[in-house]
Amino acid sequence: MAISVPIKTNYIRRQKILQNRLMNKHLQPVFTSLMQDNRHWSSMVITHGPDYTLSQTQHLHLNHTIGKVIENLYKDAAAQAYPRTKITKGALIPIFGFVRNVLQYFRDNILSKVVLPISDTTKKRVEKVLRQAIQEGWGVNKTVDAIDDPALTKRRAKMIVRTESVRAMNYSQLTAADNEKYQTEKTWIAVEDSRTRITHTHAGVDGETRDLYDEFSNGLLFPGDPNGPAEETINCRCTLGYQLKRGLNGRPVPKRPEDWAAEDQFRAVEQQYLLNPNTN
Repeated sequence: MAISVPIKTNYIRRQKILQNRLMNKHLQPVFTSLMQDNRHWSSMVITHGPDYTLSQTQHLHLNHTIGKVIENLYKDAAAQAYPRTKITKGALIPIFGFVRNVLQYFRDNILSKVVLPISDTTKKRVEKVLRQAIQEGWGVNKTVDAIDDPALTKRRAKMIVRTESVRAMNYSQLTAADNEKYQTEKTWIAVEDSRTRITHTHAGVDGETRDLYDEFSNGLLFPGDPNGPAEETINCRCTLGYQLKRGLNGRPVPKRPEDWAAEDQFRAVEQQYLLNPNTN
């Protein structure tokens, strides 16, 4: 079932509004976390010099703060996306249970998909700076300034917030759409402009419709799918549209018992929260 142009435009507009809110709130914490990581290396340069610091980059220094910062972004994205995805009227799963379920999904990916890649990118950038500093005989101050580089770090922070907010919002909306009495379909919506990936993986699947938990032809379950390769998810701005699946008579198709599996998981999480609201 195709999504009309006005509805598609509204989905894109809503996505931009939510993403801008997340950018305004979470850009500074991400930037601060990246700068702390930079200063781990620049402090080592001040204390021991570029040669010693370069020898230490063979040991990956994990940015331990970025995981919690991104988790806060996920939590905020889930809370914002959740009430905006309901298709039919009716009670929603209590938001605390929903948000906790979304966070649990991402916690399984946060080390491998967020902390390790971000830390590794910082390490590679620092190695490049140190090699140039040693080759060209830079002083300590110039080397430290190049490692810290607030302008470059701010650009990295923006890219990270954009990527992770799209990832979190799309999964949250996908999961919220599962809380319907009827079977639901999803449609890939690409922002078609000069910045959109022109390959079949993004613009090429614009308008493609699948059952809620089926992969699109690009292999992704949703835009920003953490199981997809980085080149398909970093800076992605795509979103999803949702509509009830209809039978030959034009009426919504009721869910089968097995279609409620995801909601059963939510109820279990909700019950766990009620029994022990202080657990994370």
